[in-house]
Amino acid sequence: MSDEYDLDAGPDPAAFAAASPEPSGSPAADVSPVYAVGIGPGNPDYLTRRGAAAIRDADVVVGFGTVVEFISTETDADLLTCGYRDEGETLETFAERVAAGDRGVAVLMGDPNFSGYQFLGKVERAVDAPVRVIPGISSLQIAASRARTPMEDAEFVTLHRSGDLDADLDRLVAAAGDRHLLVLPRPFDWMPGDIAALLVNSGTDPALDAVVYERLTHENERATRTTLGDLRESAGGTGEESTPYSDLSVLVVRAPTPEPRGDGGAAPESGDSDGSDRMNGIVLGGTQSGVGKTVATLAVVRAFQDAGYDVQPAKAGPDFIDPSHHAQVAGRPSRTLDLWLEGTEGLRRNYARGDGDVCVVEGVMGLYDGDASSTAMVAEALDLPVVLVVDAKAGMESVAATAHGFREYAAHAGVDVEVAGIIAQRAHGGRHAEGIRDALPDGLEYFGRIPPTPDLAIPDRHLGLEMGAESPLDPDALDAAAEHLRTDRLLDAARSPAAPDPKLRPAADRAAPTGDRPTVAVARDAAFAFVYPATLERLRERAEVVTFSPVAGDDLPACDGVYLPGGYPELHGPALASSPALSTLSARAADGLPIFGECGGLMALSESLTTAEGDTHAMAGVLPADVRMHDRYQALDHVELRAERDTLSAGAGETRRGHEFHYSSADVGADARFAFEVRRGSGITDERDGLTEYRTLGTYCHLHPESGAFDSFLDRIGAAAE
Repeated sequence: MSDEYDLDAGPDPAAFAAASPEPSGSPAADVSPVYAVGIGPGNPDYLTRRGAAAIRDADVVVGFGTVVEFISTETDADLLTCGYRDEGETLETFAERVAAGDRGVAVLMGDPNFSGYQFLGKVERAVDAPVRVIPGISSLQIAASRARTPMEDAEFVTLHRSGDLDADLDRLVAAAGDRHLLVLPRPFDWMPGDIAALLVNSGTDPALDAVVYERLTHENERATRTTLGDLRESAGGTGEESTPYSDLSVLVVRAPTPEPRGDGGAAPESGDSDGSDRMNGIVLGGTQSGVGKTVATLAVVRAFQDAGYDVQPAKAGPDFIDPSHHAQVAGRPSRTLDLWLEGTEGLRRNYARGDGDVCVVEGVMGLYDGDASSTAMVAEALDLPVVLVVDAKAGMESVAATAHGFREYAAHAGVDVEVAGIIAQRAHGGRHAEGIRDALPDGLEYFGRIPPTPDLAIPDRHLGLEMGAESPLDPDALDAAAEHLRTDRLLDAARSPAAPDPKLRPAADRAAPTGDRPTVAVARDAAFAFVYPATLERLRERAEVVTFSPVAGDDLPACDGVYLPGGYPELHGPALASSPALSTLSARAADGLPIFGECGGLMALSESLTTAEGDTHAMAGVLPADVRMHDRYQALDHVELRAERDTLSAGAGETRRGHEFHYSSADVGADARFAFEVRRGSGITDERDGLTEYRTLGTYCHLHPESGAFDSFLDRIGAAAE
């Protein structure tokens, strides 16, 4: 905001506008009223008929340049545009035209009653007459609809005005966590990242879900679903170049969803469900990798949402990236369902911890691919039907034959799985869709199609697709795809899953925390983005969790232990090298602080990280290894480790099952010590994983809490604190 023009001179314009009600009754016949019209979010489809009529009949229209541009084709009136610097001069010209008898209209974005009273007051003072308000549709209303945050449960705060914002910011901080927040940011000093930083620094849970909506209802509309902790990475600066978000943004921060309660009783603890009220679900399996399962899954999620259902997404296999796209669309974290990592009972428990009316599970690779946890194995363990995603771009009867073959192969593979029908990916309508549907044999349902369109492509890089927050699907294209699905039949096909056996819950999972709870610091930013929702849930059940962003320059907070998840440290080498957190990690590690790093966490704890382009960055220097990125992946597999000694994630002799997928290798020092023998997988080197120094452990293996690894970690943190 410019300081050269004093926007607050004289009485507060907003208070002036709100000083008294509008005059009742119609204006006198010889008086042409001045109107203040809320034009909506800028899409002409959202301009009300009453507002459009006032603009059309005007002789002169005044407003900020962007606002006037949106309605310029709706009227033949003279258009007066202003900015903050020439606002007073432009309104004076407008007032002279009104005084001369011209019909005047002031135009404002959205609805003046949400955030336009400052400009409304200035117009009223300029024309020296009451101004009649024609309400519009606010982008806040649209954001509330998109985010499913009812206005009666939300705190609305507009920062999109000049002057002091302390009272508004205090109101935000006070409401955060208890009510949903709907916030209009102020370009460019109070943008979404700055608001997130304020909230987190004031004690708000950084894990709260946040959504930034940009250019709502426009062709280039975008939604970024993230957390407050991740969002604050973009804080700082006062110019357009300092933020990744548009000046036409709305920030939504969702309050925690209350645990479901039955019969007036207490909410069940995680894993306590007896399965009496389990989510119905379906599994979307593919004929092969790359067939379009992720896009089909997102389209089904959107179709179910449009039908009024809350959707819990899930992913078969150990992937972190596809679930980030699920979360973007569903607005809640995606559950990880992997038999190797979790076992049958653990997988069922993880499904049961989901929160929604219906669950949509995206498969991994082709339906039967994988010897440790194929999509078919996951569907069998949950007793859920499979909807097969088939590439139909060059076939009709052959698509049906493919589906028939996949259904019949289940008996040959010895897997008890039901292929209920297909979604035809990249299929045209008309004769093409009809030919596929008519060719399907009895017992195979046609659930609809995904049309071929480049707008449904997700960019990729090493490790797979780009993350959901970086490259979300175009919402209009996703809406269009969802319209071609037979939602009612998909819902009919979904069924209740097999229930977990409550008697088989691990003892650690049943134990309630006693005594003082330790504090665990978890790195959460783009460099450390690969963490399972169940891991954070388990940590929070037994400890206080604080998050920090090394990439954003956060130092390590006060804590009793540290968890560094995997992610993309190689994309943030300079920021990590200069982060105070890495220096503090080095010092605290030498003091014996328990530190557990997985994959990207291992890389950050090493002595150096060299990118595939040859750029070398100093890391924390805790573990004796130099890490180098490569153009091809170095390991991809499910993993089994056996602990050769007591370590943070296992006791001596215990096994841990996880997975590894990385493009880096580690050149370890001659004195390197390892905690694990690798029984399946590659590990760090020479069939060893778990590089260890002091009380620090770094592995290439990613572990799920159902393995018991994080309970071991918490136990050892507690022992270290005693």
